[in-house]
Amino acid sequence: RFNTALLLLLVQGTLYNIKPFRLKNIPYVDSTLESTNNPIRFLIGWYVLGNSFPPLSMLLSWWAFGNFLMVGKRVAEKKFLTREQAEAYRLSLKKYSLNGLIAFMIVNAAAFLSTYVWFAVGYRKYVLLYVLPGIIMYLIIFIYISIRKRDTAEEPEKLLRNPFFAVFTLVLVVLIILAFLPL
Repeated sequence: RFNTALLLLLVQGTLYNIKPFRLKNIPYVDSTLESTNNPIRFLIGWYVLGNSFPPLSMLLSWWAFGNFLMVGKRVAEKKFLTREQAEAYRLSLKKYSLNGLIAFMIVNAAAFLSTYVWFAVGYRKYVLLYVLPGIIMYLIIFIYISIRKRDTAEEPEKLLRNPFFAVFTLVLVVLIILAFLPL
């Protein structure tokens, strides 16, 4: 299983970067394929711990959240780079529209939230549902920031420099960890 996950990472990287495929140049496919790194890397770590296959809802949730962030980065690139800079940096940006990217970002947020709830209900981790309003707030803030500020959208961890977001993040993480502890 571990080797299969490594092979998946190799196949993903080949499809994304190497001709004749080079799917990184196709709008919407680029972020969707690039974000498959998230669940594949998750699987690698999961298998290192000797676990069986994780819940599909968890993997899909992790993939959709990664795609949400990737699209947010593309929103910032489309909005804040000149046309020439954007096209030189990422060929797919030539074919994107800003409104299309924002809509795709919202679709990925919805996919993440749906699969997150599917996981929480399916595995009776109801505490995760209590965290949901905070997660929704995070998604909304990230959408807003990706439209307004280039550097934060490209590096979301910069949000943690704000004391409010640092504490907010800590509370969310603690609640999520508590959901997995047998109480």
